[in-house]
Amino acid sequence: MTALEALNKILRTLYYTFHPKHLFLSVRRRVLRKTKTLFHGELPSSLFIEVTGVCNLRCVICHRSHIREELGEMDLGTFARVARIFPYVESVCLMGIGEPLASKNILEMIAVCKSYGLSVGFNSNGVLLTPSLTKDLILSGLDTFVFSIDGATKEVYEKIRIGSNFDKVIENIKTFTEMKKELNRNNPILGLEFVAITKNIHELLPYIDLAKKIGINKIVVSHVITFSEDQEKEALYNHSDPRHQQIWNEAISKARDLGIRLILPPSQAVENSNCRFRPWKCLFVSWKGDVKPCCTYLHSLPLLYKGKKIIVPTMNFGNVHKEDILNLWYSPEYIKFREQILNKKYTEICDCCLYSKELIPA
Repeated sequence: MTALEALNKILRTLYYTFHPKHLFLSVRRRVLRKTKTLFHGELPSSLFIEVTGVCNLRCVICHRSHIREELGEMDLGTFARVARIFPYVESVCLMGIGEPLASKNILEMIAVCKSYGLSVGFNSNGVLLTPSLTKDLILSGLDTFVFSIDGATKEVYEKIRIGSNFDKVIENIKTFTEMKKELNRNNPILGLEFVAITKNIHELLPYIDLAKKIGINKIVVSHVITFSEDQEKEALYNHSDPRHQQIWNEAISKARDLGIRLILPPSQAVENSNCRFRPWKCLFVSWKGDVKPCCTYLHSLPLLYKGKKIIVPTMNFGNVHKEDILNLWYSPEYIKFREQILNKKYTEICDCCLYSKELIPA
């Protein structure tokens, strides 16, 4: 980054922070949160919204094929009911089990979030991007856009992300970074997410080189959530291979040398840890409007952890079409659940979830 680019970034940050509209929304949110908290109790600071359950790929690390429920797309009516909590939260993540860009309403949903002064972002496989959509996303005010890419080479990546095209996605990233410069925009901040398994762990180091080459300065690495015996074999935390920890250590060193922020979980599970998803600080809303405690309980499906197999039951604390979302957050059942998780009184599902083992970064 040149000195001029750095100065421009600082000026834009100051403009955004002290612009009258942004200041008003920020102050209003703080007042509303403090007032509501004083009389009713703690509020969530972040919100996850499953804008669609539809996806254009068939990734081998994904659990979509194991879901036993109908999957569809959130309509704007449902989104409007969810938005009733927007004055009280700070950030929104527009993603669930599907590909956010598959939603025909994604730009309108971003616009609604930004009208409340919220930080908004999501992860995407990046396949559906076009130059026109990329420009619209940049101009929408979107804050973060993370590309889910699980390999540094076409051969490895396309064996994991079935139906994708490595060269096209890399070109889409380059177009995104170049268009941000052309439009003189700092946001959205771009990142990469790498789900580490035995099939791709050897590519983590060249993956960091690739990030640097295409202008990405942040990488998030996570372990795979397993839903079948075959996936269990791919999970790194099921193997005590010293080479994995060596790659972890070398990755930290390489990222530091290249000026890339690398977010790495432990190579092995940390038992009896706090839930990294923090359901006492956030809530999840499915595409149908069901209020869920976290992403693990988003859909009913099989879950495996170190040989133990359980079925995730359907769990929700109501639907936004039947009850106001704030009333659902403050329901006795939901409060009790949050208190249990905060005190590490985990359910059987929680005991098999990677968020309670620190295997997925917060």
